[in-house]
Amino acid sequence: MLYRDDIVETGAAAQVTEGPEHARGRRPPPTAPVPDPGRRAWRRAERLKETAA
Repeated sequence: MLYRDDIVETGAAAQVTEGPEHARGRRPPPTAPVPDPGRRAWRRAERLKETAA
């Protein structure tokens, strides 16, 4: 496992992910926001209304 360009933990993938020794491995990874398809459809419909008017 890398953290700030340093190797902080080595081993099999299961070993590193299931029982990490370094603090960075114990924290959940940062996540990207999940797009909301319903909101996207609503925004598109609103834009279409504006262009039709």
